[in-house]
Amino acid sequence: MPAPFYRLPTRKARTLCIGNSLTHGNNDTIVDSYPDHLITLLGATIINAGKNGDTSAGVAARIAAAYNGNGAAGKAIVLIGVNDIDAAVSAATIEANLTSIAAAA
Repeated sequence: MPAPFYRLPTRKARTLCIGNSLTHGNNDTIVDSYPDHLITLLGATIINAGKNGDTSAGVAARIAAAYNGNGAAGKAIVLIGVNDIDAAVSAATIEANLTSIAAAA
């Protein structure tokens, strides 16, 4: 079983957090987001690539650029799917998008 995130060796590598509004934070500003808490708790370098209203298709389309931009991330945390479910996207489509996201990261 993998070690909890907080026990992983700390390196100067950046961590990309990508997803929907749950990643981005409240409204149009990045406030009280989980990436913000990771910065506080871990002292880590975090790239917050959350986008309000995003879907798995949206993340699949932009993850490569987000992952490699801003100094390149060493790891990625993906939180996506709530808006897909709300929009009645099929499970097969969501699975295909998640597979694409994992391949890009």
